[in-house]
Amino acid sequence: MWIYWGIVLIMGVLVLISSGQEVPGEIRWYRKPFRKGAIQIWKMFPAGKKKEAEKEIARLENMLLFLCVGLILLPVIEGSIGGEEMVLDSYALERPEKGQGSNTYILKADIQGSTETEEIHLELEERQYTEKEKKNFLKNAELELQQRVLGENKSADDIRQRISLPSELQDGEVTVQWIQNPEGLLDENGEIVAELPEKGQILTLTAILTCEEKEELYEMALHLYPKERTEEEQLRLDLNQAVASAKEESAQKSNMRLPAQVDGRNVIWSLPGSSVMGAGLLLVVLLAAGGYISKSEEFKKAEQDRKRQLILDYPDVVFKLGMLLNAGLTIENAFTRIAEEYQQTKSEGKIRWAYEEMTVACNEMKSGISEAKAYERFGRRCEHTCYIRLGTILSGSLQKSSEGMTKLLLDEAAEAMEDRRQLAKKMGEEAGTKLLFPMILMLMVVLVILIVPAVLSF
Repeated sequence: MWIYWGIVLIMGVLVLISSGQEVPGEIRWYRKPFRKGAIQIWKMFPAGKKKEAEKEIARLENMLLFLCVGLILLPVIEGSIGGEEMVLDSYALERPEKGQGSNTYILKADIQGSTETEEIHLELEERQYTEKEKKNFLKNAELELQQRVLGENKSADDIRQRISLPSELQDGEVTVQWIQNPEGLLDENGEIVAELPEKGQILTLTAILTCEEKEELYEMALHLYPKERTEEEQLRLDLNQAVASAKEESAQKSNMRLPAQVDGRNVIWSLPGSSVMGAGLLLVVLLAAGGYISKSEEFKKAEQDRKRQLILDYPDVVFKLGMLLNAGLTIENAFTRIAEEYQQTKSEGKIRWAYEEMTVACNEMKSGISEAKAYERFGRRCEHTCYIRLGTILSGSLQKSSEGMTKLLLDEAAEAMEDRRQLAKKMGEEAGTKLLFPMILMLMVVLVILIVPAVLSF
């Protein structure tokens, strides 16, 4: 509450300070106090450029307007839906229903003759049942249990299927714990899990019924019989019993004779072969993944080789263009001649990607693409800044005088030669690094050859 009144006090002080502030322009009457306050705040804490002052003042004005509206509405809302709760005339507080947990109340007590208001924190638990209610719940739980426990079985004297062992009764008001005597005949879901004789076995079930702190015991006797089986299940059981019997009979013999018949049916025995399907499938998946990865590495290496080759060939391409232009050829003729000479000597060596892209550019010009566009596309296909620059230079020279073009290309070739030397140096260092591991292996072999005989001689 003190925060609320603190904000109200600050707003009041701001209104008093800004009351004499002039407001430029025409605005609605109810917004004037907020505009004055916004201007006053901006003057106290100027920020940003002056041309942005109007925007900042408008934002401050809206902030003050909303703040004022909120301060006015807050007490109204507090009075309607908040505020102090009135205690009933009967001085009664409702306890929560079962399953709802406890309720926490903050109570204020004004005592006659005292000026102090006492505040009490009260935790009110769920209503407890009376003894009569507990007895009724337990009695009804026994009746419910009698109806549910047999499940799909017809009577307690002939239990062959799953029985019901509920953990709660009466909509959760009564909890149930089960005790079996003997143990291990049923699982927690009521399924018969033990191997029973054909004559069956008596099971005593004890249910501990609990309602709050009150407990009662309910006992019942069930006659369990072997679980009803299908023909296949029975045949499987008989087969296992026949094998177990044969194993026991041959315990002192050198071999075990498997049963030739079960339930009057002939049995053919075989040993399953070792399957390689699982391991083979795993191997196939690994091979496929290896093929994918190796191909990716192959593409990556090919791309790296292409980029290196383009850089290495760049000085030659630029130098040839410069020399042919110096000899009097046009840019198109010089470009085409270099590509044609490459095609004539292509069969003698490997592919040179720079000249391949030049051939593509020549074919584009023959197909109708403009010369300038063909040069630019040539540079972009080479995917290197030097070729992109070359394409831009060639296309730009078509739009203006080509004077000085030869010198520009020769200077470009000289600069490219330096880049090629740096690349060659880097490639040499990488090759040396790759040879380092084999050299270490050779050193280890030499050390073994020298040390092993010396050690064995001692």
